[in-house]
Amino acid sequence: MALYIKRSFIFGSAFYLLMFLCFIGFEPFSINNETLLVEDTGGANTLRQVSFVGVFIALLLLTRMFRIELNFLSAAPLYLLVGLALISIAWSVSPVHTLKRSILLLIFVLSIHFIVLALGRGLAIYYLYRFLAVSIGISIVSVFVVPGAKHIGSQITDLGLVGDWKGVFQHKNQAGPISFVFVLMSIYFYSIERKVLYLYLGVVGLVFLVGTGSKTSIILLLPVLLFSYFFARVRGAAVSSQNIYTYIFTACIFVFSFLLVFLLGFRGLSLISEESFTGRGAIWSVVWEAVVDSPLLGYGYGAVWLVGDRMELEKYIDGFSDWLYLVAHSHNAYLEVLVSLGLGGLLLVLLCFIVSPFRYIMGLNDIKKVFFYLSFWMFFWLHCILETDIMNSTDPRWMMILIFYFLCCRSGGGLSRDRSRML
Repeated sequence: MALYIKRSFIFGSAFYLLMFLCFIGFEPFSINNETLLVEDTGGANTLRQVSFVGVFIALLLLTRMFRIELNFLSAAPLYLLVGLALISIAWSVSPVHTLKRSILLLIFVLSIHFIVLALGRGLAIYYLYRFLAVSIGISIVSVFVVPGAKHIGSQITDLGLVGDWKGVFQHKNQAGPISFVFVLMSIYFYSIERKVLYLYLGVVGLVFLVGTGSKTSIILLLPVLLFSYFFARVRGAAVSSQNIYTYIFTACIFVFSFLLVFLLGFRGLSLISEESFTGRGAIWSVVWEAVVDSPLLGYGYGAVWLVGDRMELEKYIDGFSDWLYLVAHSHNAYLEVLVSLGLGGLLLVLLCFIVSPFRYIMGLNDIKKVFFYLSFWMFFWLHCILETDIMNSTDPRWMMILIFYFLCCRSGGGLSRDRSRML
């Protein structure tokens, strides 16, 4: 019992610290949050980088001290992807940036893996939930008393963001998905424990989500939850009846929905003016031209955007607005991986974050867990069409994806307590 308390307290504290660095950082309510998002790519904020390295070293020592079994084989596709990012320095158009950013990527992935292995499924997700509850609670209060809790005109280039809530987080594009995950977790915990408190917290998360004005997250909320609920119910019937047609039917609905959103999103936004949807049409056109010229290997991890005078995309930007030089990512996770790591990287991403989670979900018998996991993954599968959530350095969306990925790895090694049995 004493060992459990000591281990959960130490790793839980490290987890809270890592979440603070990732979700909030050293400048909450900062007016210059677009600069902070640029620094997240690994090229500027030295203090933040040193902090992540320090947390990683501490976690590495703790895993050895507590003799935690490190099961890397269960997450082999992810580490192959990280390995590809590391060796892409060999063909990178900006080797220095690739080296710095891929090392930071490896450190961050290992840190999350250590924490999930040490705490186990239940405690890891419960600590995440408690951190989000406090952060979102503070964010809602701060919106009415702290100017930096909202986007204001002097800090952003896109005036369409003015007035949108971001709370303690760095940008509304981060606050939106964070709020969605919090609402989802509130629903799941209520279904398990039947405590009204979770419903109240879910409503608070929903209010904050609407306040962020994060259109993608708001639009996806109801369809994702309804589809996941329907899928879970059908999945439960399929488990009892072993009806192969049920599997085929639900799989077809999922594939059709994904392809429809992808094709409409990618093709539609590429045809409209470059200013629309905060310039995604222009960004995707530039990135796609670069992909066509180097489809197999890409240009190296972290070597595409914000690399100074050696920016390879400069020749493709000609003819578009100069603001594209300040873009931090492709605003499409699949395109970002394709232009950075080529077809091999894209295939590994699909294997890691679509095929593997879906296989895990199809192996679940509890319809509540099916609903919970499918809602999370379906949201980010679709959200990644409009944002770069995957392989995005130390971004909070990437952190949540990693946590859920390791939850789906059946890694074992966690603490055996009541919370662990919830997931």
